Amino acid sequence: LFLYQTFQVQSVFYGDQSTLQTLNLLSRVTQSDRWAGLKTWRRLNDAACALLAAGLHESIQEARDVPFFLVELRKRIFSRLYSIDISLATFLGRPPRMSKKFCCINLPLDIDEKCYSLSETALSRELEDIDHAGWNSQGHIRPSAVMRWSTITAMIREETLELLLGRNIYDMQRRIMYVTRLSSCNTLADRSQ
Repeated sequence: LFLYQTFQVQSVFYGDQSTLQTLNLLSRVTQSDRWAGLKTWRRLNDAACALLAAGLHESIQEARDVPFFLVELRKRIFSRLYSIDISLATFLGRPPRMSKKFCCINLPLDIDEKCYSLSETALSRELEDIDHAGWNSQGHIRPSAVMRWSTITAMIREETLELLLGRNIYDMQRRIMYVTRLSSCNTLADRSQ
């Protein structure tokens, strides 16, 4: 969590390396300026490595002794970092650090964070408003809904990124059709279940 926050602060302060590469073409950039963008890239790498080392990329077993808030927090941390990693990879044309091929993507439930501190009975009442796919059935647009949607679209962007940057891709036409089908709203709703 702290590595993610450090990455956010670093990216606001330094920007990213691609901006500095563009500036280098336009004017003379000092050696220290060139390394500033790399710091942001490294912070994301640190956060991604910590996430993988902690096992947040693996299937989450909801055991009786693990608190609900901890399970959901793990899902949210993974979703946030995975989405940012794929977004930056897409924007900068770089390979992603995390791939859904090696991760079990557990979408966080579409609930408010205030539910984490509720008693078991109150939490059960809140969870009744969640449909079988994990979306709230009341039509509320919460930050968790945006996070879920961001993760789902990141999975599609990863497929597209693999087609654009990948090597030795077989059956390109079939893969393009697959990504096109994934992009339809009905398919997205089904895949998030």
